[in-house]
Amino acid sequence: MKIVCNTSPLILLAKIGRLDTLLRLYREPMIPKALMVEVSAKPSHENDQIKALLKEGKLKLRQVSEKTLDGISIDLGQGEREAIALLSIKNPSLPSILSQASLNLSGPLTS
Repeated sequence: MKIVCNTSPLILLAKIGRLDTLLRLYREPMIPKALMVEVSAKPSHENDQIKALLKEGKLKLRQVSEKTLDGISIDLGQGEREAIALLSIKNPSLPSILSQASLNLSGPLTS
């Protein structure tokens, strides 16, 4: 099963040593490209773990066009906005790991 993730949940899973659980439960964890900017901005052990999974191809980077971000709150970070856009593009019924604040500010995922 596929899942859409943003930065904060991945970092939290890395902090508690449970990124492996995500990989066992979901065959294709998808993350937006903006996540790379967020992960690269602050060096840490957790971010290194995420980068390693990306390099190994266990996390899938997905590009989101600027047009798909229209209508998603600018009060969110770029990574959160792209994760929500990715979710709405791929399939709004896909499971996601997003913060509740992100979901509250994003509005409906379908028109």
